[in-house]
Amino acid sequence: MASERVGDDLYLGIDVSTTGIKVAACTDDGHVAATASVRFDDDLPQYGTYGGVHTFDDGRVSAPLAMYVDGLVLALDRAAERFGANAMAAVAGLGLCAAQHSVVLLATDDMASAAGDDAPNGARIVAECAASADVPSWMDAVGDDLYLGIDVSTTGIKVAACTDDGHVAATASVRFDDDLPQYGTYGGVHTFDDGRVSAPLAMYVDGLVLALDRAAERFGANAMAAVAGLGLCAAQHSVVLLATDDMASAAGDDAPNGARIVAECAASADVPSWMDASPEAVAGAAVLAEAAGGRAALAARTGSPPSARFSGPQLWAVRTRSSATLKATAHVRLLSAALTSVLAGKLVANDAADGSGTHLLELSTRAWASELCEAAAPGLEAKLGPVADGCEAVGRVAPWLVARYGLRADVLVAPGTGDNPSVVAGLGLSRTQVALSLGTSDTLLGLSDAVIASDAASVFCAPEPANVHAPYMALLVCANGSRTRARLARALVAETESDEAAWAAFDAALADAQLHGRGYALFADVAEILPPTAAGEPQRWDADGACLSDAPVDPGLDAVQAVESRALVMAQAASSVGIELSAADVAVAVGGGAASDAMLQLFADIMGVRVARPVHGAHGAAMGAARRGATACGVPPDRWAPRLEAARTPRTATVHRSAAWRRRGAAAMGLSSRE
Repeated sequence: MASERVGDDLYLGIDVSTTGIKVAACTDDGHVAATASVRFDDDLPQYGTYGGVHTFDDGRVSAPLAMYVDGLVLALDRAAERFGANAMAAVAGLGLCAAQHSVVLLATDDMASAAGDDAPNGARIVAECAASADVPSWMDAVGDDLYLGIDVSTTGIKVAACTDDGHVAATASVRFDDDLPQYGTYGGVHTFDDGRVSAPLAMYVDGLVLALDRAAERFGANAMAAVAGLGLCAAQHSVVLLATDDMASAAGDDAPNGARIVAECAASADVPSWMDASPEAVAGAAVLAEAAGGRAALAARTGSPPSARFSGPQLWAVRTRSSATLKATAHVRLLSAALTSVLAGKLVANDAADGSGTHLLELSTRAWASELCEAAAPGLEAKLGPVADGCEAVGRVAPWLVARYGLRADVLVAPGTGDNPSVVAGLGLSRTQVALSLGTSDTLLGLSDAVIASDAASVFCAPEPANVHAPYMALLVCANGSRTRARLARALVAETESDEAAWAAFDAALADAQLHGRGYALFADVAEILPPTAAGEPQRWDADGACLSDAPVDPGLDAVQAVESRALVMAQAASSVGIELSAADVAVAVGGGAASDAMLQLFADIMGVRVARPVHGAHGAAMGAARRGATACGVPPDRWAPRLEAARTPRTATVHRSAAWRRRGAAAMGLSSRE
């Protein structure tokens, strides 16, 4: 733990959730100095829980009281080890919160004697004090409506069960590489030597079923029976080419099978990925820019400068490689609409917010631009079909969901949308907030009243219900996110060490002030969007902005400079698309990278804005899908109010606030400076 404020009083906060325990050491102004955590399933396997609970066939859901006691001691042990003796000695007060609705039945009040001077032991507490060894869970006999949100990302699928006010009650997940190894993906995709990047359609279908299987097992029968609505979001720009619209027959009453869906419905077994920057896709972007009247005109009309990663150029590339494939295509659906069709048992329309990532949608009318569609592929507009603009339910769930999971037959399905719009919806962003999504790609998002054409960023239609605040959402996207950070983290430890050890080393490097501000670096494992950089070897500069071509590699510096430079790129480019960080109250961080306290602190320092996680920050996109499911059921938008953790505040006495450091970095990476 950094020692800069250990002389001040600290305050411990202990959060006992359904799935584990977190401990945070905070200063009196709300700065989170350090954290430690325990996951019941992983760290206390002797209790045999799944998702922190025991679920019984009769609908009962409970957790062992002894597990909570032993988990509390283990979490505090880890906190003491991680924070250090000086920090623990500086603690002046502490507080604890726990999952609501759970009750403990005690036979005596003699908790002190049961613990003694030693650390309390769960079995002893239960034997000497408890009238029952089990603690009923909030998931037992769920009475309120729940809403399922499904987030289909590049690397996997997350399912979140949410209440109507934005509380994430339970989650389940699937990782494509690990859980569906038969598809042979790396990072959820297949990458080819010619620059093509795609994923198997069958993998998405099988992954969807597996994720829902896990959700049903983890959430329990009562929770699944309480679901009133659901929504789905998916990685943007990916398109599914369908030969028929008979999704219901291909699924039947049984769970859909990926191979069967592909065989009976698809014109292509592959789904182009947003990471595809092949020559054909690059040429497709140029074709669409010309059809629109130039780069600036394309950006003004569709919200984005020409990008090979968008759906229109990808379709032009498919047409170039195989005209027969497009001739066999009767319907073109974005991935979010295609998978929502599997849930609804019928073909559903593409969403306007998701369609904003195609270069084919006219933002001012929220309708397809006929001449752009025709330039991408003859007859494309008809194959794209109508545009859905809102959260009106597309129908009820397909029979297979009722039969397999015990969902009610009247559960409503919201239109699918893209992952970026879903993050904005899920966080309930206001005009004074921005979102920072740290995932496979890193994205800065904010609401906007106008389409501001920019070579550095994009503007999309805002999704309902976020569009009650503004009609558009602006976003900056950097392609090389979590996969690049994972590679850099592995470089910090021996091959035999675990991924957990690698991430711990990565966080330790980020927290080491001696490594801050010593240079800049760009890592383009895949072609970078911002700043535009071809895939290839890293580019490094020293603290004066001079290029380093032959300097020895320092893995710790690489880790730090990857994050510093990413935050600096976003800070410099934000205003070009109308995201004014100086006017923002907070940047709400979501995605897997948001789990790193050290990374969030660096973003706060460099962007000059407080950064906070939602309580369930890794599930921001899934929360948005759930919120759209709730909106489809008539839940008022203002009911949704996700809770935020304590924010990381910008530190003033750091090199990152230096105008010279920022100016040199901006010049080195080819950015315009705001200083």
